[in-house]
This record gives sequence, structure tokens and C-alpha cells, in this order.
Amino acid sequence: MDVAIPKPREGSYFPDWLLTPRRRVEQALVSVVGTCYFLGVSTRRVERLVETLGIARLSKSQVSAMARSLDEQDTAFRNRPLAAGPYTYVWIDALTQRVRDGGWIVIGGCLVLVPFLRAGTSSGQTFRHDAGMPSRIAVLAIDAVQPRVVADFWCAVLGWQVVEEDAGGVSIAPSDGAWPTIDVMPVPERKGAKNRLHLDLRADGVTTSQELDRLLALGASRVDVGQGPDVSWVVLGDPEGNEFCLLSRSVQEL
Repeated sequence: MDVAIPKPREGSYFPDWLLTPRRRVEQALVSVVGTCYFLGVSTRRVERLVETLGIARLSKSQVSAMARSLDEQDTAFRNRPLAAGPYTYVWIDALTQRVRDGGWIVIGGCLVLVPFLRAGTSSGQTFRHDAGMPSRIAVLAIDAVQPRVVADFWCAVLGWQVVEEDAGGVSIAPSDGAWPTIDVMPVPERKGAKNRLHLDLRADGVTTSQELDRLLALGASRVDVGQGPDVSWVVLGDPEGNEFCLLSRSVQEL
């Protein structure tokens, strides 16, 4: 017997029970959508996911309502005390990232901290990574006046592809979906100073000289940041001048 999903004569089908969790299967769907939102999965991809379940459309407001239960968990995680110290070393990095704050996705500055605790007291002491603070670099953000131009350049350099593009920027990633990815974010101003963070590249499968010629042909340019004539790497800039380096040894020479 064929059973059709009921739909109104006009508009799309969105059952009210999705926003009123009652049964286990309904809570499971809410949890999946909420987790996708928390991990930064775009609304378009969430819509394609739920389309397979017979839901024609899922708006941003509906996704936000389903993800609201994650706000308390997110707040508790960000405000948790780091009472396991004292920390012998703390590795710190910084980047801009789309983050969930008060129920909204905003662009913020993020500090990534990896603490190392003392594991022994002898002269030959070692240090261990605190398993309570695992972090991974998920996205590298690049500011650009013309995001698509810069994104196309890095796709050509890395062999990546554009996975998402909207008014908020262009996202590119390798075909296998591995991290980190790159978000090219639109900004009104052009680059004015040397970047405090940059990428280092190695040639892979070709010589460093051949790779340098390829990068220059793709639109890179040589950049002088005061590196001196005796350094082993080459400092380059992307089409908007964001610096990156080509290291002297290829992947095969390591």
C-alpha cells in the first residue's frame, strides 16, 4: 500500500511536532539538526538532509529553534573552570571563525589553547597533553575584497573545490572533506600590513622550482617582508597580497 506524505494545498510541509519534542524518534531528528547547526553545517546542507525524510523546506528560524537546546551546553563548555593546573606550558593560537553565540552564528575572534600538564617530578620529567582540552584547527579564514578571486586562486593552488558560497563568503575544501578548510570572508578594506599568521606550502610531486613557477603563473607574486636574501623559503602573496611561503624542500625530500 502506497502512503503519501500529507501536504497542504499551498506551501510546504513542516510538521509542528518537529518543534515540540515528544517521542524518541522526534527528539533524535531534533538532535541531528541541532548538532549539524552546532558544527557549522550550512542551512542549505541541512535542508538537503531533511529532504530525504520528506520535509520540503527547513528555514533558518526553524533550525535555530531546534538548536536552542545546545545553547546551555555551549555556555557550560565555554565557561568551564580549568582547575586541573598548574599548567607548565600553554600553546595558544588565534583565528577568526563563525561561532554560535546566544543563539546566533557570528564571526568572532577565537583563541585556541592547548595546555600541557606536569606528568612527573624527576629531572627527566615528561609532559602530557591534557585530554580534557582537545582542539583541532577546523577552518582558516582569509579576508578579501574579492572573495571569489582569492578562493579560486587557493583552489587552484591546493587542488580544492568551492563547497559553499553566499553573501558571507566562499568556503573551499579538499574533495575528501578533510580539515582544515578555508573560508574567504568579504571585507571592504584592502590589506594594509603584514599578516601575523600565514601558510607554509611544500611542493608535492614536483620540484620546488617547478612549483614556484606554477604558483606565479596562477597569480601569486613575490613579496618582500624583510626576510633577507639568505632565507631558504620564498615569500609570496595571493592575488590580494596575503602572504604565504613556499618552503625549500618538497614533500618527497623530507
